[in-house]
Amino acid sequence: MHDGEMLTGGPEPDPIATLVGLLFLPSRLAVEATARIVQLSLRMIASMADGHPVSHPTESTDAHAATADGREPTVKSSSLSDPTSAGARSIGEDDRHSLSSAHSRAHVLRSNGDYGRARCVDENVLTHRRRVLGDDHPDTLSSAHNLAIDLSALGEHAKARTVAEDTLARRRRVLGDVHPRTLSTAHNLARVLSALGAHEQARHLGQEALAGRRQVLGDDHPRTLWSAHNLAHILRSAGDYERARRIDENTLARRREVLGDDHPDTLSSAHNLAIDLSALGEPEGPSRSGAPASS
Repeated sequence: MHDGEMLTGGPEPDPIATLVGLLFLPSRLAVEATARIVQLSLRMIASMADGHPVSHPTESTDAHAATADGREPTVKSSSLSDPTSAGARSIGEDDRHSLSSAHSRAHVLRSNGDYGRARCVDENVLTHRRRVLGDDHPDTLSSAHNLAIDLSALGEHAKARTVAEDTLARRRRVLGDVHPRTLSTAHNLARVLSALGAHEQARHLGQEALAGRRQVLGDDHPRTLWSAHNLAHILRSAGDYERARRIDENTLARRREVLGDDHPDTLSSAHNLAIDLSALGEPEGPSRSGAPASS
């Protein structure tokens, strides 16, 4: 098992509303900045019309390999098993293969947005893995990590927090503070804390996840950039648009360099930067050209 990327999460502002809002920014807003953000926002709207959703950084653990840019492949199936039938009842207490198969089935459900059924499977697998493997086994912790994602996606943030905090503590103890799986749980828990309004705790954990990924993966790795994206979201949710703007500018510049101008992740960063600029009334800082800014 390994940690891949499941890019989902809470709703962000409507890009069309963002674009309209740009028309009402103060006249002091630099013409170059306005034109650039409007152009990129229009690209994002076109991308969404072609079937590319605005992405959100929540990470899932499963047996499927991630693509080169860190995104989990979306697996489509018209014959998914009912988690209350063969997918759940057939699991033998000592059958680790069946547990792994059910774990992968939950990933397929989650990849297709069926968090309710994924939760049923993940809860069942977690119960069996705790019994068979123990609370601290890496596979048990993968199931707990994924269950927290399901709960958060279903709006049950308080329950998600409880599961994620326990998982993070165990992964820190078992794997270490900067293990990729530990950082994935920290990344997700920061988003949950933000959703619960615990902005200072969310900011601290988001910064920790970003620093860890910069250390382990480098500044331009897709997962590092998702942690930067996540931290900017946390700051924006707390009303700190200036710091969010600096991070979004940096992330946008790096994503344009690594992924290209029209990649959905790049467009998501452009969209979020437009939100920051609109909230601030005018851009600040020495450059709107897309050069990396410190975060």
